[in-house]
Amino acid sequence: MKTPNKKNRSPVIITSLLILGLLLVLGGYTAIAYRNHFWPFHPEAVQTSADKIDLNPPTSEQINTGKDIKNAAQDAANQPTIQGSQVDLTITSVNQSSTSLQIRTLIQATTNNGTCSLTLTKNGSTVTRTASVQAAASSSTCEGFDIPLNELSAGKWQMTIKFNSGSINGEVSQEVSVN
Repeated sequence: MKTPNKKNRSPVIITSLLILGLLLVLGGYTAIAYRNHFWPFHPEAVQTSADKIDLNPPTSEQINTGKDIKNAAQDAANQPTIQGSQVDLTITSVNQSSTSLQIRTLIQATTNNGTCSLTLTKNGSTVTRTASVQAAASSSTCEGFDIPLNELSAGKWQMTIKFNSGSINGEVSQEVSVN
């Protein structure tokens, strides 16, 4: 095996010393710049006034604006989008678990008011349930129906869901199989 001679080691040592010197100079400048708030540690470079968080208590104007926004959102949620007419209902889910039949319905109006009623009929047997209404951003839902399977016999049931909220009404029917 060949051992490196002094001529071959000399450029490597010089390059290493130059890199080490450059790192020391950069490290020294970084320490001095940080201590004296030079670039890049100048306070204006680190945080602008737009980045600051105001931790003071809200002003009365901010409180009133927040209340106005909250009241407007509540008023919009309590006002149906369609008044004095029929609204479309959509049965979005009918699932049977090991213990219950779960039914979910979408109402094409935005309201917190009203009632949903479910009627299941089969050969003279009737099962009924009611649920309240829950508003979403652009529609509402019946809060859901979970019917214990011990109240339903196996077979095909006629399902009808009705929504009533004063002047707004809707109805949807579908056949459902219970196993």
